[in-house]
Amino acid sequence: MNKTQKTLVSLTKSALFGNDTRWGEPLAAKEYEKLYRCAKLNGVLALCLDGIQHLPDSQQPEKELKMSWIANVAAIEKRYEQKKQALDLLLETFRPDNIPCMIFKGFSISRLYPKPNHREFGDLDIYLYKDYMKGNTALRKRGINVHTGNHHHAQCRVNGILVENHAAFLHNSNSTFEKELEQAAQKVREENSESPLFLPPLHHAAYIAHHASQHFFCNDCNIRLRTICDWAVILQGEGSEWQYNDLKRLLRHTRESNMADMLTTICHRWYGNVPRETRKQLATFSERTIRLFVKSIFAKKYQRKDEKRKWVRYLGHIYKQIRFKPLRRSLSKR
Repeated sequence: MNKTQKTLVSLTKSALFGNDTRWGEPLAAKEYEKLYRCAKLNGVLALCLDGIQHLPDSQQPEKELKMSWIANVAAIEKRYEQKKQALDLLLETFRPDNIPCMIFKGFSISRLYPKPNHREFGDLDIYLYKDYMKGNTALRKRGINVHTGNHHHAQCRVNGILVENHAAFLHNSNSTFEKELEQAAQKVREENSESPLFLPPLHHAAYIAHHASQHFFCNDCNIRLRTICDWAVILQGEGSEWQYNDLKRLLRHTRESNMADMLTTICHRWYGNVPRETRKQLATFSERTIRLFVKSIFAKKYQRKDEKRKWVRYLGHIYKQIRFKPLRRSLSKR
């Protein structure tokens, strides 16, 4: 990790857990510009600014950059409020037909942040249980154009916000893991009459680990620092409500418990918020594997074929300790 990356991690730690952040020397103007670009690429622009606010005046960025930074964070906050309004409109649309609405992914994770509106995410992901088609019909009656070309989810825009109505949590709707998520979601529905609903903490953590694994191995190493921050607040905010060995048991169906172990290992190194009992249950990774994983977090998306081959080699090495053989064969064909 270079100086910019280490600084960014330190600032997110300060923003998430209130740790005092100080450096021996303030960052130069060009270093702050690099920090700004790195924070934007990693989806933690607002978090980084929160960390900067904890610094003394002598270590603040120049006024012009800081004002631009504040303006961009204000836009993130405004966008978050628009998503909340879109969610309210969705709930209002589903209420007459008694359609339960579960929220997961971005909006669900944002609840665990010190400032929910500083967790960036793109769209609203909803799950309507067995009322997937009924929900699409209700939206169309409201005058909202719903696209159903994707077998996994329907898409529409509510007040300009993209909404994905998922027919199932996972692409493989017949998997054992999908069935466990559905059972957990059904239990939540039975215990709560008011929407929005959220997955139980244990199943929420398992789903996020699964989703991170899918992004990493199937979407060109698409894990950023925001994913690590998500995992850190999940461990901090909901981790006390479940045992880590239960999480690994739940993930055994997808063979992705090692991805959860890798995320937890990184969180312990960067944020130090992992209990001792949890650390005892983690898989052991080589230093090279951890370095490559961290490198992929901060890397820019590759542009050329030779860079793509390089990433496949990185994935192949990390895969040996994280994933299973069928995926390795698919990677080799890229």
